[in-house]
This record gives sequence, structure tokens and C-alpha cells, in this order.
Amino acid sequence: MRRPTVSLGVIPRHVDRHGVNPEESFTMSELPDSAVVTVELVSGTLTLSQSYENRMYLEAWERLFSLAVHGEPMRALITAALAATQNA
Repeated sequence: MRRPTVSLGVIPRHVDRHGVNPEESFTMSELPDSAVVTVELVSGTLTLSQSYENRMYLEAWERLFSLAVHGEPMRALITAALAATQNA
């Protein structure tokens, strides 16, 4: 969390994600001459390099990022979750 190129956010369980896609995990990477999206599927990994496909994942990222909490609120959420598991 102290690296300038890394941003971590957590979407709280109570946040309404209705209509926010995708549900699969994905990673966006910048290469020297293009961007690549890697999608993790049950059956394998899908690598996307077409700009129109990558744009869909960028839009999904922006929607998900806007739902997430960051910084101190995120730390408080993680601390509360850890405490709940220790008391269970």
C-alpha cells in the first residue's frame, strides 16, 4: 500500500453490486506498445489485447473501484473481519 503504482481497495459485503460486472477475476497490464487484460476462467486463462475488449474491462474496473473503500476505511474493514474470525 506504500507503493505509488499499487492501489488496493476492498468492496464491502453490504455494497449493492447489482448490475456491476464482470464476476470473474481479471488483471490489466500495460506493455510498452499495448495493454493486455488477463481473465481467469474456470477452464483456463484468457488473454485479451484488442482495444475494444480492454476498454470493457477498464470500464468494469472503474465501476468496481468506485464501490471499494481505500486507505483507513479499508484497514478498519480488514481489521474488523480479522477480529470476527478470531472470535468465531
